[in-house]
Amino acid sequence: QQDLSDHLKDALHFSGLEQIIRNRIMERRLKLVEERQGLYKKILIESKNPEQPAWLDDIMHIDEAGHDLLTVTIIHPL
Repeated sequence: QQDLSDHLKDALHFSGLEQIIRNRIMERRLKLVEERQGLYKKILIESKNPEQPAWLDDIMHIDEAGHDLLTVTIIHPL
């Protein structure tokens, strides 16, 4: 128990932690945007509809909802 507490304290007080998390979030966001761009093109090609649906532009819009050490560790491990 004490070892875990010590490791958590070290992690939370690491001076570069915030930048590492932000960089990883930005990298993941860019990767998701690339994937969505591919999906966007695929939908346009396969639909054969000259008018694109209004919702299609929204699939590439990805915002950061928030982050913290616990969320990054459990939901998307570094």
